[in-house]
Amino acid sequence: MPNVEDSFEELRSKLKSQERLLERSSEPIYYLVFGQREMQLVKRRFPIWKEKLEQQDGWRVHQLSLGRRIQEFLRTHKRLQTWLEYERTNPGDYEAVRKTLVSQLADTGLVTTWVVETLTAAAADTHGIAVLTDVEAIHPFLRIGAVEQSLQGRCPAPLVILYPGVRSGNTILRFLGEYPEDGNYRSLMIGGEG
Repeated sequence: MPNVEDSFEELRSKLKSQERLLERSSEPIYYLVFGQREMQLVKRRFPIWKEKLEQQDGWRVHQLSLGRRIQEFLRTHKRLQTWLEYERTNPGDYEAVRKTLVSQLADTGLVTTWVVETLTAAAADTHGIAVLTDVEAIHPFLRIGAVEQSLQGRCPAPLVILYPGVRSGNTILRFLGEYPEDGNYRSLMIGGEG
């Protein structure tokens, strides 16, 4: 697997040239793929990478942390107390928890809405770019590939997705290297070859 710093430098180069594989996708979506053992390193390095993108490359970075956004959403949800009471009286009913989260995050299109809002804000900035972090927060309730598919025709600025997984070839990803291979990705992938 390539070194994550080398993969980031390759990403910077591709962003500068706005390179993407037009035969697969007309959207400027880039996956920076890294191994699960590198997740903490990527989280620590992201502020440095953001500074490089802004100070050296001239981008205006708009970060969307799915982990933080989901946490805020759940913490302020009007049904939070009902959910907590259910979990207290039905400990271990993980299927009910999963179904609730799927209904709130996936079925409503909420995650896609957040990504589109971030892309819209980035597009309003001169040289704006959206960066999606903490993708692991939506699994196993939603796959980022489903979000990517919903962005077709709705991506007015470059989108970088920091993806913990393994890449096979140009279109196949395995989330965390453990989930089954998914070949439905259409965007440019950098790093993560296993």
